[in-house]
Amino acid sequence: MGLDRSVLEVCTGLCKREREREKEKEVVQHFSQEEHQLMFVEELENEVVCSGCNKSVCGPAYKCSHCNFFLHKSCAELPPEIQHLAHPNHTLVLQTPSGIYICDACLKSCERCFFYHCNSCDFDIDIECASSWQTNTDDGHQHEFAHFFQLIHFTCELCGLDGNSVAQPT
Repeated sequence: MGLDRSVLEVCTGLCKREREREKEKEVVQHFSQEEHQLMFVEELENEVVCSGCNKSVCGPAYKCSHCNFFLHKSCAELPPEIQHLAHPNHTLVLQTPSGIYICDACLKSCERCFFYHCNSCDFDIDIECASSWQTNTDDGHQHEFAHFFQLIHFTCELCGLDGNSVAQPT
């Protein structure tokens, strides 16, 4: 005695609709890719580069089925605005790579990666610096402190030219 054929067809139809609803949840519209929706995949078949951080994609990701656009799941889920310890007075807004922007933390170009930008004073910080910036608690201190990059003026001892650069913790 098996299931009645009509009951089986109804169950199969319900399961199919449920799978379709689940797939719809896996499709997102990302601000950086307004032309097309992105589809979630657990693993990509080929090695590709993330359009958000310019690093190789492995693991869960979003891809565009119309063009060569891929995002790590973590890059796709970055908050559109943040308050950041490195720039506490203004809100930073997530931007797509466009033009020539330099990260004010590491002094590297943001031309191939997402970055956060302050519209008030043109402060920029790439997503890698923004996410890896952590406060540290040293055993000798009873409070937290953070590493800050500081613009310093100096004279090069080799050529004698004056310059400005960022002093970075070693």
